[in-house]
Formats: sequence, structure tokens, C-alpha cells
Amino acid sequence: MDKWLIFLLLFTAILAQTAYPQYDRWELLDCGLDSIDVNYDGWLWLTDEVFIYTGQKKTLQVNNNNLPGYINTLRYFPDGVKNCYTLYPDPQYKFIFRAGFYYGNYDGLSKPPTFDILLDDHFWATVNTSSSDDQPIYHEIFYKPKADRGNTNVCLVQTRQGEVPFISSLEVAYLFIEYELNTPIMYSLMGNDTALNLVSRNAFGGLNKVLDNGESTYNSSLGVCLDSTFRVWQPKPVLGYLNISYSDVDENTCLNEAYENQPPDALLKNAISPKNATDSIYLNVDFKNSTQQSAYFVFYFLDYNLSRNPNYTRKFEIHIDGAFKNVVELNNSQFGQVVSLFPVQVSGTANVTISPFSGSKFPPILNGMEVYTAMKMGSNNNVNVKEYYQGVLLDCGSVSREDYYDGWPWMNDEGSISTGETKTLQINNNNLPGFMDTLRCFPDGVCYTLYPDPQYKFLFRAGFYYGNYDGLSKPPTFDILLDNHFWATVDTSSIDEQPIYHEIFYKLKADRNSTQCVFGSYSPRKFEIHIDGALRNVVELNISPFGQVVSLFPVQVSGTANVTISPVSGSKFPPILQWHGSLHSDEDGRYRLIAWI
Repeated sequence: MDKWLIFLLLFTAILAQTAYPQYDRWELLDCGLDSIDVNYDGWLWLTDEVFIYTGQKKTLQVNNNNLPGYINTLRYFPDGVKNCYTLYPDPQYKFIFRAGFYYGNYDGLSKPPTFDILLDDHFWATVNTSSSDDQPIYHEIFYKPKADRGNTNVCLVQTRQGEVPFISSLEVAYLFIEYELNTPIMYSLMGNDTALNLVSRNAFGGLNKVLDNGESTYNSSLGVCLDSTFRVWQPKPVLGYLNISYSDVDENTCLNEAYENQPPDALLKNAISPKNATDSIYLNVDFKNSTQQSAYFVFYFLDYNLSRNPNYTRKFEIHIDGAFKNVVELNNSQFGQVVSLFPVQVSGTANVTISPFSGSKFPPILNGMEVYTAMKMGSNNNVNVKEYYQGVLLDCGSVSREDYYDGWPWMNDEGSISTGETKTLQINNNNLPGFMDTLRCFPDGVCYTLYPDPQYKFLFRAGFYYGNYDGLSKPPTFDILLDNHFWATVDTSSIDEQPIYHEIFYKLKADRNSTQCVFGSYSPRKFEIHIDGALRNVVELNISPFGQVVSLFPVQVSGTANVTISPVSGSKFPPILQWHGSLHSDEDGRYRLIAWI
């Protein structure tokens, strides 16, 4: 009896675990690591093998002792255009995603590649590994996962022929649990459908070391004093300003507990300030893009000396590109503030000016600054998805977002079409490829919209396998067109339980921004217009144009006119007429016929 009870409890536990997604609050992935896990600076880094099933591992011979240990390995992707990690961050929270890349000439070619990374099918960044001077490149973004997805994908996409994507590290960590008591709000102006792509995160005031979560051996009672959110703060020396340090703060006091975003104490204990009370702080932010963007600025201000002096205040203004944004006042009761500004429209280089308020006796002060660009990440919003790729493999009718066949990722076709019905076939032929077990059927004809890069020539291949999906045993015949040009007639009755393929080479026209593949019975309608037995016009309707307005004038008539619209010899379809309008006489007694066809 006890054995059965134990079995029942175990079985119930397994069911409970498999019925609900197991969400994570952080994962530190050492990409390409052979062992299960490894410890760096007191943090446990895992192998990436359980999060991705494609790519190949490589161990580097790194002679730079200043590089972190997890840079010694990487995973590269010589096969497939798009390779994706599947992660499970808890959708209750905002997360930081940081991807690291260190080429290290792992392939012996001395050709650092350039490629794209995507986050949940939205463009995240272009990774240019040739821009580094033997240092890792990092791309970081704040993002709140979508609860209706169940998982989050980070994908590497090949965008240049012969340049193979790779990745060295992938960090995913939540930005605190915001509903807990005494926990500060994290990036309060960031909406759930917005992602924040890091431009810069700087600490001022003469600091000579990076502030991060590496100091994991700190006193646990003071752990909040450090940055435990996996953010990295780069020290930024600024010439011409005073470096201020508050070294006499009680070591048992954490300054950051009361402030939004919970910056590390080391940031708040150091600052810059102009030498004169009437001078301003001037900073430039390079967005590396001349197009207008929406930016998120965060400024950190703290003067610890004001906490001990009730008679003094600092008051100053924030301007960005000459536009007034905020007034800040620091005093004895509020000697620190965090100011967030969003949205701020920027392009190219933004000029930040922090100026003393009129009549202020003290100059402004600045401890730290974060700058992000904002990206819309709504479920139906594709404005940040990279438009052009070197290829795409569509498994038409598939209900899975992505499946792998022979090592290649096949995407479902839902992002390229919004009509038609999906069908799953019961196939008993093991010789057929896996992507043939689903299809999309169209009772009314249809267009796929694709985005091949117009710089290149492309191979288009369309596959058809009837498989008696409709139970009628009547394989159809229809036409396919490419950008309104006839491609082929598909006769599915000509096969012996094998797929039919039609293939074409084509280069997208640069003045179009997409390519359309059209499936349906699109043989033209061609017919003649006769009035009282006299031929007046020949009309042909095709995919373009599929409508015409025909005007005939002058038409000599008397009494009753007989209008005849007849198919041209050999036409597969009868004529069509929407409305023949009426016969109108002009002042000379001649008649005009207007027909809508």
C-alpha cells in the first residue's frame, strides 16, 4: 500500500511539473560550454545545450587575462539562416537580456562576421564583431516577456553570405520583484509593450572600476547596496569637472534603498560637478543613427553633504537638445533624486545640458546616467522586425512557430499570410519530408507577402502535395504567379503520391519593398464587346489589371441597340459585366456607352 502511495505521489508531482511552464528568474549561459556548469566570480553559469539544439561548439585559446572566463567558449551556426535559443523567463517581471560576442578568430579566417539578433521575432540589434579591439561586444535590452507566448526566443540571423553568426554568452535576469514591500519601482515609464535597448550606462565621479554584480561575496545583509540586477555600469571620466566622493558614509547604510531602479551605492557615493556655481554640465550621447528615435533617459543625483546641512540646496534644470525637460532640487530632506524622461525624440547625437537654476548658489551635480532607445514589442507589431533576409523556409499550415528538418529551421507561414485554412495530413509515406504533412488551402485564391533582400538574386521553390486532404480525391489544377507575372501551372493530378515542386530564380525589384507569390485559378478572362454586331473593343482581365472601365464614343444608334459581350476564341472563362450604365446622347444626337467591367 505504501509503495502504491509513493508512486501516486511521484506521478502527481510529475503531472504538476509538466502541466505548467517552469519559469526562470535568471539564467547565465556560457555558450558552447562542454561541462554542465562552471563558476565565475561566485555566479553559476550553465551550458547552453538545453536551450538550443543547433550550432557547433568551439573552445578558444584566449591569451587575454582581462577577459571573463565565459568568453573562452562559443557556439557558431554554419547551417541555417536563423537559429534560436528558447528561454523561459517569468512573464510577471521585466528582464535584462545581455548577449556577448567574442570572435577571437575561432575559425582561423580572420574575418569577424556581421549578423542580426532578434528577440521574440523583433529586431534587437546588428552585431558587428569587426568593430571590437580584441574585446567582447555586448548587446543589452530590457524586455517584459509575453504571457501568451509561453517562452521567449533569442535568434541569431545570418544577413551576409559567408558570414557565420556565433554567440559567446547569454544572460537573462529579472529586475527585482516589484510588488514586494520596500522594493523600489524599476524603470516605471517602461510599458509592457516597450523594450529598452541600451545605449549607455555610466557612473561619474572618478570611479576607476566597472560596477556590476561580480562582487557576489559581499555581506548578505548589505547585498542590496550593490547592483544585483546584472546591470553593468561603466565608469566615465569627464574632463574639466570636479570629482566628488562621499567616503564618510556609514558602511552599514545603504543609500540606494529608497530610489527608483535601485542603483548601486558606489554610484551614489560619487559624482561630478562644475567648478563654478554658474557653470553647467555638458554631455553628448551618440545614438549612431541619424533617423529619429524615441529615447529613455535616467539621471541619478545625490549630494550626501546636504543630509547634514539643512541650510543649503542645489537646484538645476535638465535640457536635451536645447529643450527644457525638468527641474531638480536637492535639499536636506531630499538629498537624492532619480529623474526618468520618456519619450524623448532624438537623432544622431543628443546634447544633454544640466544648468544651475537662476539664483542657485551651488552648481549642478550628476552621479550617473542611463540612456536607452525604445522599441515597440506588441504582439501584432512588426515595425522592429528586420524586413529583409537572405532566405526563409515556410512550412505552410504548420501550427508550430518553428520546426527543424534536416537541421534547418522551418517557420510557419502565419507571418506571411492572413487567409486560407490549415490542414494536417495523415501521411503513411516515410519518404516524404516532414514539412509535407501540413498545408494551407484557399477556396478563393491568395497572396503570400515576402521580404527578400533586393540586393540579391533568390531561389523560390514552391512545393505541393495533395494527399487527398479534402477527401474528394480530386487533385486540383491552378496557376502560381510571382509579382503579378505568370510562374507556372500546377497540375497536382500528375503526381504518383509524390510532391510537386516549381522553382524559379528571381531578383526583387528595388522599387517594390515586398514580393508576392499568388496561388489560384488565374487564367485571364478575354472577351469582345459588340454593338449592333460591330466589334467595338477587346477586354482582357488578369491579376493585373483585374478590372477595367471601357468607354465607347461615338456610337451611332437608332431605336434599340443590341450589346453583345462574347468570349474570345480559346478563353477558359466567360465574360463578366458589373454594370453597363446607360446610353447617353450628346447635343449632336450621338450616343455614348459606358461599361464597368
